[in-house]
Amino acid sequence: MEPAEEFVENFLEHHGVKGMKWGVRKSRSELRSLNKASRKTDREKFDKKIDQARSRVSSGKAKARLKKAKADYKSNKLDIGSREAKKILNKEKAKYISDVETSQYAKSGKERAVAATLAGVSLAAVIAMQVAQNR
Repeated sequence: MEPAEEFVENFLEHHGVKGMKWGVRKSRSELRSLNKASRKTDREKFDKKIDQARSRVSSGKAKARLKKAKADYKSNKLDIGSREAKKILNKEKAKYISDVETSQYAKSGKERAVAATLAGVSLAAVIAMQVAQNR
């Protein structure tokens, strides 16, 4: 093989990314303010998601939706087959579990502090009970 042919075979091309802006850079202060604003909007969206999950769990809608899915599973099993019916049921179970888990997240720093305090108090109570049992 000639060196020219080897060079052509081992050639790497790169044409850039479509729509990429060349030579445009943002200052650090612009990036910092963008990050702060985006973190705030992300936090607000997540807080809204937590509120919605809490309302579904506390009102019983999430549990009712799961109960309805279980009842539908029995009828769907005959109509569309057990595999497809099980997929539908598992999706509803996953939604229910997600709602329950999301509803337990702490939204603000104050909620986190209260949760940490309660966890600390309960941990102290458990330790005190173990000490009392060992005596």
